[in-house]
Amino acid sequence: MEKEFGNVVLHIEVIPANVQPKTKFEIFSTAFKGNPAVSSIEKVAAYGQNLGFVIFEPRVVQYPTDDIGDYFGIESTLYEDIARDIFDDTENVFFSTDIAVDINDFNAGLSAPLGEWP
Repeated sequence: MEKEFGNVVLHIEVIPANVQPKTKFEIFSTAFKGNPAVSSIEKVAAYGQNLGFVIFEPRVVQYPTDDIGDYFGIESTLYEDIARDIFDDTENVFFSTDIAVDINDFNAGLSAPLGEWP
């Protein structure tokens, strides 16, 4: 698979171990297993389907770009956004960012027992 970003072409190839993955979820699980940018890989049954989630660490990723719209010449984004840009056919596998838990946010939530907006 190839993905173009401006004048740069990224070649993507997932080479699994001895066991051939059968589903897109298994392919993504194999590709991201052990990646420090990934919080977890989950599979859930919802809406009558099996859905897979690659959940990334809640960190901002920055890399150089040729976009003159940024003062520093960098792109700031999340891992999940990069994954969505790279992978086209994910077949019920979705990319998410883990929740950044702050103790002050947790304590503030205690006053809203049903989690409603303030």
